[in-house]
This record gives sequence, structure tokens and C-alpha cells, in this order.
Amino acid sequence: MTRQLKLLALAAVAVLALSAVSAASASAASFFTTQSTPTFIKGLQQTKNVFTDTAGTIKCSAAEFTSGQISSNAVGTVNVHPTYGGCTAFGQAASVSTTSCSYTLSIVSVSGSTGDGSIVIDCSSGTTIVINLPAAGCSVTIGAQSFPGGGNTIDYESIGSGLTQAILITSTVTGIDWAGSGNICDKNESASLATYTGSVRARGYDQVGFSTQHGIFVG
Repeated sequence: MTRQLKLLALAAVAVLALSAVSAASASAASFFTTQSTPTFIKGLQQTKNVFTDTAGTIKCSAAEFTSGQISSNAVGTVNVHPTYGGCTAFGQAASVSTTSCSYTLSIVSVSGSTGDGSIVIDCSSGTTIVINLPAAGCSVTIGAQSFPGGGNTIDYESIGSGLTQAILITSTVTGIDWAGSGNICDKNESASLATYTGSVRARGYDQVGFSTQHGIFVG
């Protein structure tokens, strides 16, 4: 084999090696791996979910994330519909309506049993997440927006084992744009952006009724 052919052969091997590394990296960046398909996710609050703006905090005693059918054993993004209950805002009873909105959760890197990623708030055209404070006669709205990463993080951790293995999803999202209307909810145009913190334990199930659990994990 001539020197030129040897160099070409070595170059080809290098390209194949780099391709293998890239494929492995892409594979590692899955949102979760599931023991079987189809999978339906249901996540329940583990630590209190809290929305904080300049007027105060909205705290909920219950939070639930549910997904539609997921047909692949490993995906990089999952769309979940959030619902919240037992909420108070600025010391008063509050309700949170998320009817037309969802969260798209993405994972961008994985290390062992943990990962981190980003979140997008998706809402149907002309709709928002609405937080109502009946006693104060006012409301706060949060529209569609994205948080690409950096300080806006979603952390993932595999917990448990076997059929009950689950993913702990912890939110520390900053820079949320919001609007307020009426009384204590009014937002001055110079007011700072809001934050959202809290965690849910996401489990995998084999049907939309969430009756039979199977394991899901980061990987």
C-alpha cells in the first residue's frame, strides 16, 4: 500500500471513530429510557412548586405533570400538561388554570444517573396560564416562552429501581415574563422577571389510565 493510500485509510478510520463518538453522545442525551412502550408519564409533586414575582409568591400544595403516549424507548424531549392544586398567592387562596398550556421538557446532557436541560412553556394561540386571586379581585398571567438553559435549568435524577424506577424533575427556572392585572397583582413595567422552583417525581405507565407502572430513568 502506498503512503498516500495509508494516509487515506487512517483518515477514514478517524472519521469513523469521530462518528461513533458523536453517535454515543447523541444517545446519551436522551430525556429518559423506559423499560417498555408505550409509556405515559405521570409526575406528582415532591417539593412545593413556587412561582415568585415582585408582588409575592404563589405556592401550591399539589402539582401534577402528565404526558400523552410516548412510543419510543428513548427520547430527548417530552411534552407534559401541568396542573396545580391547593394554591395560595400573597397569603390568599388562588387558582391556577393551565387548560391550554403545556411544558416541553428537554435534556441536553447526562452524567451517570443525572442530567440537565431546558423548558419551553407552550400555550395555544391567544391563551396563557392564569393565576386568579378571587379575594383580591386580580390575576397574573404567564404566556408562551422558552428558556434555553444557563441559569434556567431543569435537573433530572434517576431514583429507585426496577418497575418503580422514576425520574425526579427539579425546576429552577428564572427570567419568566409575566403580566398582572388589578390591585396587588399590578405589574410595574420595570418590575423584574419571575422565577419558578419545585420538583415532581415522574413515573412511567403502560396506559393512559396510569394503572400499571414500569421503570423510567435518565440515560
